[in-house]
Amino acid sequence: MKKLLFFVCAIFAFVACTQIVIEEQQVGVIDAPETLTVGFEDGDDTRIQLNEAQKTVWNKEDLVSVFYRSDANQKWQYQGETGERVGNLKRVENAVGTTKTTKTVVVYPYSDNYWLNTDSYAIEATLPATQYYTEGSYGVGSNLMVSQSEFTQFSLKSVCGWLKLQLTGNGELVKSIKFRGNNEEQVAGLIYVDTTTAEATLASEMGDADNNNAGGNLIFDDTVITELTLDCGEGVTLGKEVTTFYLSLPPQTFTSGFTVDIESEGYETLTLSTTNELVIERNMIQPMAAIEHNANCIIKNNEIHYSATSKINKSWTSVGSGNYYFGATVVSHEWDSQTNKGIITFDGPVTQIGGSAFSGCYALKSITLPDSVTSIGFNAFYECSLEKINIPLFVESLGYRAFYHCFTSNSVVYCQAIIPPVLDDDGVFVNNPGKIYVYEETLSAYKSSWGSSKYNFVGEGNIPANVPTTTLYYTTSDRQTVSVSDWPIKSNNYNNESAEMVIYGSLKFIDAYSCSNFNTLTSVTIPDGITSIGRRAFYCCNALTTVTIPETVTKIEHEAFYDCTALTSVFCKSTTPPMLNGYDDYDAETFYNNATNRKIYVPSDVVNTYKTNYYWSEYADAIVGYNF
Repeated sequence: MKKLLFFVCAIFAFVACTQIVIEEQQVGVIDAPETLTVGFEDGDDTRIQLNEAQKTVWNKEDLVSVFYRSDANQKWQYQGETGERVGNLKRVENAVGTTKTTKTVVVYPYSDNYWLNTDSYAIEATLPATQYYTEGSYGVGSNLMVSQSEFTQFSLKSVCGWLKLQLTGNGELVKSIKFRGNNEEQVAGLIYVDTTTAEATLASEMGDADNNNAGGNLIFDDTVITELTLDCGEGVTLGKEVTTFYLSLPPQTFTSGFTVDIESEGYETLTLSTTNELVIERNMIQPMAAIEHNANCIIKNNEIHYSATSKINKSWTSVGSGNYYFGATVVSHEWDSQTNKGIITFDGPVTQIGGSAFSGCYALKSITLPDSVTSIGFNAFYECSLEKINIPLFVESLGYRAFYHCFTSNSVVYCQAIIPPVLDDDGVFVNNPGKIYVYEETLSAYKSSWGSSKYNFVGEGNIPANVPTTTLYYTTSDRQTVSVSDWPIKSNNYNNESAEMVIYGSLKFIDAYSCSNFNTLTSVTIPDGITSIGRRAFYCCNALTTVTIPETVTKIEHEAFYDCTALTSVFCKSTTPPMLNGYDDYDAETFYNNATNRKIYVPSDVVNTYKTNYYWSEYADAIVGYNF
């Protein structure tokens, strides 16, 4: 028993001695001091956390990487309160190194992915592709800083520079901001930093792993990131006063400018783009002029959104009225007195803004109309006090005195209609708004149609998005393109086996007669988003063999495919049979005089629904199930 006890004790002693030897061989664990004193380079006007003097200050419990006289990456933590310019760091986690050095390197923020070149004292680091918003500052942890010293006191230097984006608005909730250079410059990912000067070399400038100007253990996979996101968490609310957003960027020149996409809850993306050169310098802020958030609300076709100093009170605003003015009936009218915003909801799409609909609404400040609106009638906004209005994509006409004495020199009209609406007469606006913003691609058409000397137009960048487009695919027997004269076509080309017609605007319907008598048209795929196909839209397209109808179509008008004598295959994707509108209540003659063997393919699980449907039952023998 004594021998056994002696043996066990010997084993423990051996293990203990071995452990001591091992610990003494671990570089960077034993010889580090209790604390390090760390501040920030003098004269900087940048920050981790902003103080009143616009200086860099510590955040409570900030974590820092320390390479204390070795290549061991230890975790240290700031011990003071938020707001101090100089503070003490204490080691909270050890690390094992392999190489001793004569200097100590400090890197903010902490990351276990840093690698130290012990010959040059350069740090290999990765700038994050996502930063996080902090009020009045760049996000905590977004700003890489470095320092080196032979002693225990350090002054951190910023590696990056900053773009200062300033926005105003009217209650918009910004969720995120995306930045990219127009030449796909590196904005995040792998960089190599000299810890003496804080000068950085980007991975995009280094060449390959065997021939770079930095050395080290570079890994060339996803090391070059060209888009940076500022995550605003639950959102940042914009007001009349400027709200500032900081983006931390590696120093470089964006020779062809940059683009910023601002995503806000309930609004279309606000895209800001410039071709002007942007120079980001280390430890310097590059400010942008303040910009108003002027993107349109994302609204449904049965809604009108507005802002005003008080709730609109007109005869049509009560539930059950309004059809005369809007082509639909009001079902609710909500008003928020805190934000001064209202939403009017109807029982169907709003198709018009009728005569005098909003006349005399002196409290009205801005209004956003749905894409379903096709006309704005006489005196529609007579003597309102509008600061902003959008004219939707498909508005065809503006009535007499529609905006009579409605604007001031600071008012803005966003005219999204691709084809300039017909003006009833010169009295549509009477007193002109300060700006009528149109898409760059439509600028010349507006100047020609409305008169360049009468209105003050501004093109590129003022409607905050690229012009939306719709793509329609088709084939022809002679492989030549066909064109629809009433559609604003951006491009129309054969590509391999089919043609692609790209149309400006979010196309909502195929017009009556729009594609009729296209004698070479052999197939057509109607794009998603189309809700109706007009009367005789494909009338007498006698080479047409195949048509694909998307699930968004809810109505097909009288004789839409009348006398398409070669039509053998109709693919209708909707699980709810679209309404077939005829001149009377039952006979739409939608597929009259097609090929004798014509089949109508519908989703397999609703075949019986189509066959027994009031409108589709006359085609029951031709309806076949299909797995789309």
